Amino acid sequence: MAWSGTSANYESFVARHGVTFPNIDDTAGAIYADLGIPGNPAFGVVHTDQTYEIVMGAVPDDTLDMIIGAMVERVASTSAE
Repeated sequence: MAWSGTSANYESFVARHGVTFPNIDDTAGAIYADLGIPGNPAFGVVHTDQTYEIVMGAVPDDTLDMIIGAMVERVASTSAE
């Protein structure tokens, strides 16, 4: 998750939503600009081969499950090679 704002805003968001995955400070907006993301909410996955997927808007649980499942399969198939 790329974020911008104060550390207090960020920490509050993480605590409120139970976020446990890595986060990046994008206060300058460089990451969003590089990926062509116009704003929030947005969800992105950067793969180990540096390709990425972006979903604009709030991501429903079933869509998130599908994205994460595909990510796990991709990592597993890459590890098996």
